[in-house]
Amino acid sequence: MIAAVGKRYNLGAEKIRNWLAQDPGRGEGKVFISAIFTWDLPEVAQQANIYKQDYQVEIGGPAPSMMPEWVYDQTGIRPQIGPDERFDQQPGQYEYTFTSRGCPRKCEYCAVPRIEPVRVEYDDFPIAPVIGDNNLVATSWEHQELVVNKLVNFGHEIDIQSGFDVQLFQERHFHLYNRLRLKTWRFAFDRPDQEPDLTRCIQMVKELGGITNRHKVTVYVLVNNGETPDEARRRTRVVYDLGALPFVMIFRPLDERSLVNRRWVSPGWTRQQLRDFAGGINNSRYWRRG
Repeated sequence: MIAAVGKRYNLGAEKIRNWLAQDPGRGEGKVFISAIFTWDLPEVAQQANIYKQDYQVEIGGPAPSMMPEWVYDQTGIRPQIGPDERFDQQPGQYEYTFTSRGCPRKCEYCAVPRIEPVRVEYDDFPIAPVIGDNNLVATSWEHQELVVNKLVNFGHEIDIQSGFDVQLFQERHFHLYNRLRLKTWRFAFDRPDQEPDLTRCIQMVKELGGITNRHKVTVYVLVNNGETPDEARRRTRVVYDLGALPFVMIFRPLDERSLVNRRWVSPGWTRQQLRDFAGGINNSRYWRRG
């Protein structure tokens, strides 16, 4: 039995489902519970404590990997941390795929070092319209060429969802990934010190790609992480003035605070300010002018 907690598409649960279909005996007497977001962990614990009375329960996914000790304290079950080698590379038709794991940055506000503590480049991977790699341009150049060569004839738009690292992205990356039919060029503006590199990257892809529609260059803007509302507004304005589309990403603590209060607010913000700001910026009608 597979229990995917939460409403979002759960790639891990889909891989387990295909893995079990190959050999149904693998799941006999077992329940696999997976969750993506930490605010779903109380439900994970609730389900695990019910199912463990009659089944052997295995817990995994990004959320348990972020807070394994909390999961163990609540259930007595040690969760799988990071990808599970039994089915991580399970073939199938998925909405998402990963061509690599991990990121060298180890930013203090990012969950990737906990979820994917080991950096890996896959020689083979399922083809899908969304690439989930957390820092694709930090992989070897040979791997990036492999990825593009596998995807170039996919026939659909490709969304490299986590975006390109502005500190690493160079002209050769533009020419490589421009071979793909990208949904949008994605970057991130998490900290003020990234502004020079972000500016360089946006100007580069717009000039080399002849891009005039801001919706073809999307920039994640991290907020609720210690900055003031004025600083958040300034960073979104920088993105807009560069001719790109800002998209607000709200930081949530990577600890028990996200369990107690899913709508946790950083000092300097009010809940209403944060909701209005993110809702306004992320409303596509707001940017329809260009």
